[in-house]
Amino acid sequence: MRRRPPVFRTSGERRAFMIGYDRESLQVGRRSTPSARAGPGDLDPGSIIERGGRAMSTMGWGPNAHGGPIVAFAGLDGFLGTRGSLMLDVVVVLLAAVVPVLAWSIHLARRRAVTAHRRIQTVLALALLVVITAFELDVRYFSDWRERATDSPYYARDVASVVGAGLLLHLGIAVPTAVLWCVVVVDAWRRAGQTPTGAFRSRHRALGWAAALGMALTAVTGWVFYYLAFVA
Repeated sequence: MRRRPPVFRTSGERRAFMIGYDRESLQVGRRSTPSARAGPGDLDPGSIIERGGRAMSTMGWGPNAHGGPIVAFAGLDGFLGTRGSLMLDVVVVLLAAVVPVLAWSIHLARRRAVTAHRRIQTVLALALLVVITAFELDVRYFSDWRERATDSPYYARDVASVVGAGLLLHLGIAVPTAVLWCVVVVDAWRRAGQTPTGAFRSRHRALGWAAALGMALTAVTGWVFYYLAFVA
């Protein structure tokens, strides 16, 4: 069973780890005759790198699937087996669950099951609010999604990259959709217990369908961004 590598506090520490495990670098400074006591040669960078590489190999750390070193990122790793963090994986799974539940909720509304429809919409809205809040805290204070996306061939540290464009597209749909969904839910709760008028029904139906379409597009663009940044 492989041990988990340490979490690096800075990108400089991560680069030092990668350099230290480079196979060619391990050959630099190798001593021809081992000594029981440390001498001046033991302090040169090549010897330190060599000993560090042997120690990492002994502890079960080795090349990853791409031929590079296994690198630990800041924050908690996800459960989907990718480079994504824990909260990234939670959001991806939640988006996969929201779409069918949202479709079922609309089906209930069409069957005049208004109370069940309202409750499902409220639960979905609260769940998304909690998860997105936790996700924002994770991204800002615990993990670095850019560092996790570094190994992707589609990533570069500017918005001109494919990953950057995918993120902008996702946010351009997700943010207005979240605002619109909140408007629909709050407006419906404000009129709870009242006899809905024809104008309210028409407006609620139009805004509800717009929010549902926006949520479906949010899920699709989110999955595309996740694949480009943390799977590819």
